[in-house]
Amino acid sequence: MKKVLVVATNLFFLPRVQNMAAPSGCETRQVMTVDRLNEEMAEGETVLVLVDLEADTEFWTDAVRAVLASGDARPKVVGYGGHTNTVMLQRAEEVGCDMVLTKGQFSRDLGKLIAEAAQSGTPSQTP
Repeated sequence: MKKVLVVATNLFFLPRVQNMAAPSGCETRQVMTVDRLNEEMAEGETVLVLVDLEADTEFWTDAVRAVLASGDARPKVVGYGGHTNTVMLQRAEEVGCDMVLTKGQFSRDLGKLIAEAAQSGTPSQTP
């Protein structure tokens, strides 16, 4: 089963992620510790990791680093946070998020991000 992991302590976006992930054939799992993140990544196929940048900075920084250290076939990491906190958004880029979005961009693009991740996780078939 393909999974979308949500690295967050705030549940605000979780129902929306679940609603967007289900049609793409993905389960959604919230992870609140780096240990749990590693456990989830070891089970099944994680296609996308969504990181709430408004969670504890040390937590999400360690979580992003754990995903990046998981190897070449790692899932895409997307950080999201408030548009006014430019320092936090810049820090997410520096730590290694593949994409950093404001909450508005995240909310707008969520369905597309999940659909693309779910498709890219499937080996392409050539005629």
